[in-house]
Amino acid sequence: MASADANASIVLIGPTGSGRSSVAKVLAELLGWSMVELDDLRETWYPEFGLNPEGERAARERGGLLELIATWKPYELLSAERVMREYPQRTVIAFGGGQSVYAKEEDVQRAREALSVASRVILLLPSDDPDACLATLRDRMRHDPFIEQQDDPETLIRDFTPILKTQIQSESNARLATELIVTGQSTPEEIARHIVATADEVRE
Repeated sequence: MASADANASIVLIGPTGSGRSSVAKVLAELLGWSMVELDDLRETWYPEFGLNPEGERAARERGGLLELIATWKPYELLSAERVMREYPQRTVIAFGGGQSVYAKEEDVQRAREALSVASRVILLLPSDDPDACLATLRDRMRHDPFIEQQDDPETLIRDFTPILKTQIQSESNARLATELIVTGQSTPEEIARHIVATADEVRE
């Protein structure tokens, strides 16, 4: 259940590469609200929650990106709860790809409770077909500046594919969302304007 308060924050969720950050930036500008990317708070918040930076570095050296992401998982729900406490009003919040993905029922319920203060929790997917969705997200990764700068981009994308599949197939994403937008070929500007245009009907 979402908040009926028109000034309550809007949350965008979805797999890595689904356009959350790009849409959030435009949407915040249209609304005149602040924008928060939950991934940007990781370096500050996760150590406060108990993440050992040395352990984080060791995980990356031991198992690469997948092992590193695994060390973050215990702190993602804590960050979701905290961001909703600290930014409950007039903020567009872009969750990271894994910060709405939970396997345990008690974690899903905690996330739902945290997100209940938002006016909308919007799941963005490039397609409603899982295979097409995965293909689009992998292609977007290939054109990401960070990925392009890596020594072996294709290996990184291959290693990240199981995570993308988990995010796409996540039941918790569907359960946490109050609505789904299949973005297709729409631009972030078009998606953001659609979100603004449908605000009244969502509250009715």
